[in-house]
Amino acid sequence: MFEFNLFHLAFLGQVLLLSGYFPAKLLGQMNFVAENYPPDEYPKLYSRPAQHYVNSRRRFKLLNAVIFLSGLALLAWFMASTRDLSWDGPRITWFYLLQLLPVILMDLSLLKEFRLMRLADSGSRRQAELKPRRLFDFVSPVLFTFAVAVYVAFCLFIVYMNQFDYSWFGGYTNIYIITATNLFLVAIGWRQLRGRKLDPHQAPEDRRMKIQNILLIMILTSIAVTLYAGLTIT
Repeated sequence: MFEFNLFHLAFLGQVLLLSGYFPAKLLGQMNFVAENYPPDEYPKLYSRPAQHYVNSRRRFKLLNAVIFLSGLALLAWFMASTRDLSWDGPRITWFYLLQLLPVILMDLSLLKEFRLMRLADSGSRRQAELKPRRLFDFVSPVLFTFAVAVYVAFCLFIVYMNQFDYSWFGGYTNIYIITATNLFLVAIGWRQLRGRKLDPHQAPEDRRMKIQNILLIMILTSIAVTLYAGLTIT
C-alpha cells in the first residue's frame, strides 16, 4: 500500500530542487556560455580543448539524472514502507550528501580551471577593487536575521524534544549535523566575500553580481535545510 504524507512531499521537493531544477539551471548557464562565448572567439576563457568542456557538461547532466531517478526510487520505497519517514533520517541525510556530489565535483573542476587560467594570464596587469566588500552590501539584513532566527529556533526545538525519551529521536546529533551544514555554507559565502578573485578575466561588476547570487543561495539553502530538518523530526 502506497501512502503519501507531508514527509514524502518534503522529500519530493528536495529531489526536484536539488537534482532537477538547480542542475538544469546550472547546465543552462554552461550551455549559454558555450554558445555565446565559443573557444575560437574567446580563447582566454578556455585553458583546455573544447571537447573537454562538452564531456564535462555531459557527465554533470548524467550524474544528476542518475541521482534524480535514485531519489524517485527512494521515495517510492518510503511510500511503500509502513514506517514513518522520520525514522529514515540517516538515509535522507546520505542521499542529501549524494545530491551535493555533482556540485562539489564541478566546483573542484572550476578551481583547477581558474588555476590554469591564472597561469596562462600571469603576465597581465590586475586591478584590485578599492571599496571593501561587506555582507549587507549584497544581502538583506532582514533575510540574514531570519536565517539566524530559524537556526536558533531549531536548536531550541531540539533541546525541548530531547527531554522526552523517544526511541527514534537523534538528540543533539541533529544540532551537530545542521550546525556543520550551516558552517559549510558560511565557509562558501565567506570565501566568495573575502577570498581573492579566481577568474582573472572577470569584471568587477560581474564579480559583485556573482557574490550576491552565491550569498543569496547560501542563505536560502540554510533556511530550507534547517526548516526541512525540523519538519522531518516532528
